[in-house]
Amino acid sequence: MLHLMTEVQDEILFFYLKKIVTMENPYLPKLRMNKIKERVEKSKLSFDQLLQQFHQQQDELLNLLCSLPEKTWAKTGLHETEGHITIIEIVDKLIKKNREFLFQFSTACENRQANSQKK
Repeated sequence: MLHLMTEVQDEILFFYLKKIVTMENPYLPKLRMNKIKERVEKSKLSFDQLLQQFHQQQDELLNLLCSLPEKTWAKTGLHETEGHITIIEIVDKLIKKNREFLFQFSTACENRQANSQKK
């Protein structure tokens, strides 16, 4: 679960956002989840390494967003399935996905802890 989230964030941060910032109305293909899942399956990263990667991505995203001039926030890319999408819309979707992920992650940790206490 954590690995999948880090891979998706990586695509969004390094591909979508940076592409919109540096280009005028770039084409943004939809995420290829099958390719992302293949990378996840092939990875040998430990949980601690994934957690560190997740935190680094959050820091990088925050730094990128804080460095953007106000006018840049309205820049758009042309998404394959969603049409024109602004940086604000991408960040909003990413925040919602992160909230969902963190809730699922927290629930899984609580369940694991509860199950280990039963044993």
